[in-house]
Amino acid sequence: MKYHIDGVELTFDEALLNADSFEVASHPRPYVVRWNDDPNPCVAINQQLAMSPQAILLCDEHVFDLYGAGIVHDPAKIIKVPATETFKTWEGAAQVFDFLYQHHVT
Repeated sequence: MKYHIDGVELTFDEALLNADSFEVASHPRPYVVRWNDDPNPCVAINQQLAMSPQAILLCDEHVFDLYGAGIVHDPAKIIKVPATETFKTWEGAAQVFDFLYQHHVT
């Protein structure tokens, strides 16, 4: 399957759609993605947040626009960010660090 991000054509192995999980080769380390086919993604998010009420939720602002009403968490502990390449800069990181500092996250 082909798709585009910022004008760059990328491919996606459709066989991964039938797998329970897959590993993303990333830096500084790889990570595992597990599919969740619940039609309401807020169920899994709320389960995780309920285990740690002091947790900070960092969420793509567009995803939050779609599903945020279903998230049960202190709004002051949610940071919505643009998941764009332009946000992935030192200035974007500084915004996240400022938010974490304001919430005494160490």
